[in-house]
Amino acid sequence: MKQVAVLGAGSFGTALSVHLARLGHDVRVWARDPGLAREMATRRANPIYLPDLTFPPAVQPTSDLGIAVSDADLIVNAVPSHGTREVLTRVRPHLRPHVTIVSATKGLEEGTLLRMSELVTATVGAAHPVAALSGPSFAAEVGRGMPTAVVVASLDDDAVSLVQSEFRSSYLRLYGSNDVVGVELGGALKNVIAIAAGVSDGLGYGSNTRVALMTRGPPSAAYVTSNFSR
Repeated sequence: MKQVAVLGAGSFGTALSVHLARLGHDVRVWARDPGLAREMATRRANPIYLPDLTFPPAVQPTSDLGIAVSDADLIVNAVPSHGTREVLTRVRPHLRPHVTIVSATKGLEEGTLLRMSELVTATVGAAHPVAALSGPSFAAEVGRGMPTAVVVASLDDDAVSLVQSEFRSSYLRLYGSNDVVGVELGGALKNVIAIAAGVSDGLGYGSNTRVALMTRGPPSAAYVTSNFSR
């Protein structure tokens, strides 16, 4: 595998682009804003997200979706959940047959409540294998090559093996799973709990409250945020 397209030039998309380029892939990272794409190409860094992370030569920013994906062997979707359907609808005519799509976006689609892997399949068709990439990871640390463990989940065993082999490095370990629902819902709920943890700290609560949020999840988050709203 050589050509990878990363859709989304946020922090995680930027970090994954740098990571994949280090592994020997040619990476085209798509930015919605043409001005940002040009500045990334000139500065060899993302001036908004992770500005201190220098791009390897193999990272090529673009604002043209067709150029980004037309000859890609693997596509990584790091577009926020609210923009995924629109972007993938535009991408679909340019996809190579049966290319694997990695969903690196957390959350559910507003209105339909589709998980991101479901949304990918609904948008581009079932002929394209989909794998969900998730885990307790900070983009900046992935970009800097700090030891990280994540999960890649798919009902397609070949897709899991492909992503593991193409993303694996000395500092990034990928555990395979077929529990796509658990991995994606866990990633979505993690963000809710993280917000509630921030509210808890702001209210002056301590470690006990944060632990309750992590072990009891949404009910505890609802309690904390209800107090905050008062």
